[in-house]
Amino acid sequence: MEREKLLFDLNELPAPIIDQFTWYQSTDALHIHRYETQAAEKLIGLIAEYNQLPVECVLLDAGADGILSLIFHYCARQNQSVYLPHPSYTGFPTLAAIAGCTVVPYAVQPHLPQVPDQPPLLICNPDNPSGQLIADLESYIARRNGLTIIDEAYIEFCPAISTIALVREGRPVLLVRTFSKAFGAASIRLGYLLGPAPLIKRMRDYQMRYPVSTLAIEAGIDLWQQRAQMEASVVMIRAACQELQQAFRELGFDVLPSQTNFFACFCPPSVDAGQLCEQLRARNVYIQLFNLGAGKNPLLRITTSDPDTNQKLLQIVASLI
Repeated sequence: MEREKLLFDLNELPAPIIDQFTWYQSTDALHIHRYETQAAEKLIGLIAEYNQLPVECVLLDAGADGILSLIFHYCARQNQSVYLPHPSYTGFPTLAAIAGCTVVPYAVQPHLPQVPDQPPLLICNPDNPSGQLIADLESYIARRNGLTIIDEAYIEFCPAISTIALVREGRPVLLVRTFSKAFGAASIRLGYLLGPAPLIKRMRDYQMRYPVSTLAIEAGIDLWQQRAQMEASVVMIRAACQELQQAFRELGFDVLPSQTNFFACFCPPSVDAGQLCEQLRARNVYIQLFNLGAGKNPLLRITTSDPDTNQKLLQIVASLI
């Protein structure tokens, strides 16, 4: 019998926040033989209303990756290099390369203010992989003249820090969001972009027609209408993440404070991070390792799971260090 996989590496929720089939059972005929637009218009309307924006300021695509692909294609056609955080989401450079967009890596902290004013700048807030918040981000962005792209994939875990106010002011800011994280729907591949209407219109020039399936959009509508359940889930997940962080501190790990469903840490001095990850993989346990460069200790990123699975991870790690 195949051993159970314990997945702590992809920042997914441990379980869906709603019954996976309730949305389908309550949905009117889907007309899957048609290229549907009404469902997309409904979801865009819900998102726009919640964020106090006109519908022209919202765009849907296939996950945050689909959104980012549009942005990188746009920047490539403008002959603009994009400043990317490092370390960060490994999909950024891949998507940029596919679009033919050149990138310039930068260290997230404390060097963010040193990034040039004009070129497009991509920022994760909360940061990935650290889970930390970037201080004074809104005031910093307000001083920039160039395009700023904020990956807010985890914004539901700390909504107060969103830079949505700058979008409402018409600043050159794009917010990338997703249903994959706090909404617990990674496999439906649904993301959305918020930005000033003229910028959103330019992004549409690089978008395929009907980029998101009706099934995904209908699921997104149902999830959006159950935000209260999502928000309650976020409270429990953050509490579980705080408990897991404390347990790793007690094992001797240097744990960075996090505002999300994951956290980053450095191994105790006597533990080799790469070897620990290999030993965990041999036991079907998966966490994410980030190499920070020569002479620097690798960073581990660990996603919280349900309490029982978290306890299994702790027991295995404790037995290996």
